[in-house]
Amino acid sequence: MNDDVIFADGTRGTLVATPVPGDPNGMAEVLLSTGQTLFVPMSVLTPSGDRYQVAAHPAGFGEAVTQEGETVIPLVAETLSVGKREVETGRVRFSTTVTERVETVDEPLFKTVVEVKRVGVSQFVDAAPAVRYEQDVMIVPIMEEVLVVEKRLRVKEEVYISQKREEYRSPQQVTLRMEVLSEERLPAAGTLE
Repeated sequence: MNDDVIFADGTRGTLVATPVPGDPNGMAEVLLSTGQTLFVPMSVLTPSGDRYQVAAHPAGFGEAVTQEGETVIPLVAETLSVGKREVETGRVRFSTTVTERVETVDEPLFKTVVEVKRVGVSQFVDAAPAVRYEQDVMIVPIMEEVLVVEKRLRVKEEVYISQKREEYRSPQQVTLRMEVLSEERLPAAGTLE
């Protein structure tokens, strides 16, 4: 059943609100097609098909009516309907921008430097000597054959190879990025600034 209401004189209306169950007045709110609002007792609304019918004229609910020798004075009641709704009061727009800054990185670095030093030995040996170490210096014997009455091995020279660690700096430019937040307040849609 829909909320259409038809009065005896053909006036049409819409049932806007029905009374709360247990309401002693039992008044229903009807909005007429003329734009007027009437409060009528629920007892006069008769369900008929898919609508309600009212056997009286709409004027009978705003003034005293005499029926069968009796004067009927309609009682009118106002009802209060309280509600709340969300209203946009403004907007906030956030945006980010990327800034750049240059920083200098100056960390100590290490490299290995190899020094080669040749030392003459000129010493005869029976077999090729092995590579040997004296502290942190590696000594590699360099051999040559020489012709004598007999062939013998002679250490011609030794190569002294040492390593030392040097510290140096190599500054570099590094670009770092950072986001910066900015905000812009906007008025609510449909409002004047």
